[in-house]
Amino acid sequence: MSEAVLNEQNPGFPDLLRSWRKLRKLSQWDLSISAGISQRHLSFLESGRSSPSREMVIKLASSLEIPLQERNSLLGSAGYAPMYQAAPLDDANLAQARQALEILLKHHEPYPCLVVDRNWNMLMSNEANLKLFSRFVDPITVWGKIDDPGEQNLVRLVMHPNGLKPYVVNWSDFASYFVRGLQQELRANPYAIKTRALLEEVENYADVAGLEPSETCAPSMPFLSMNLESPDFSISLFSMVSTFGSPHDVTLQQLKIETFFPADKESEINIRAISLH
Repeated sequence: MSEAVLNEQNPGFPDLLRSWRKLRKLSQWDLSISAGISQRHLSFLESGRSSPSREMVIKLASSLEIPLQERNSLLGSAGYAPMYQAAPLDDANLAQARQALEILLKHHEPYPCLVVDRNWNMLMSNEANLKLFSRFVDPITVWGKIDDPGEQNLVRLVMHPNGLKPYVVNWSDFASYFVRGLQQELRANPYAIKTRALLEEVENYADVAGLEPSETCAPSMPFLSMNLESPDFSISLFSMVSTFGSPHDVTLQQLKIETFFPADKESEINIRAISLH
């Protein structure tokens, strides 16, 4: 996708459609087959010689697997109203979804569990998660110093020198995980402006330039764990990430539920001890 298109404030439908097709590495023929239209009609749409119907925009967006938020932008570029809402989690329309999240958070105690958006901004958390962070830093105070107003970003909390970095034993591996995750998000959606800004920010943190995970050595565990250690406390955790199936709301599509588990018996004992305080 060209930088010229990326930098446009309001790119037109032909430019957006062509950019998404090239991003997905599809020829006009490939996309026309997938969308069930003629290659000639697709060519006319990309050149601006034809205008799409609302149904055509939706069909092409689905074939290109465009995220819901960007589908709204594609619809807008063609002169149509957005199709997908982006309700806040406390909106009445998302009451059942929020209830499901609250059940997950509560039932995962005494293990940490949190809900984040696509940029790892924490939206919900159980008590175990906050208790764990507080064994090393005061997360609210840290976020107040290093984060954007109103945000509680896990990438910043882990990677920033004033955050958890001094306590993460395998910091380079975990930092690489976050950087790769942001890069993958941008490859899938170059229009994710906040993701791009966050990646550029963390790449300027100390020790991040040229960061490479230690994958040359045989891993001692079958998963990436976060190993936290202070003079009087240590714990090793791994996580599982889940998402909503077939969401029709922008907010729900961007949510990730991250559930943490102890990676060894000692960590199991320590994490249960935290829950008692």
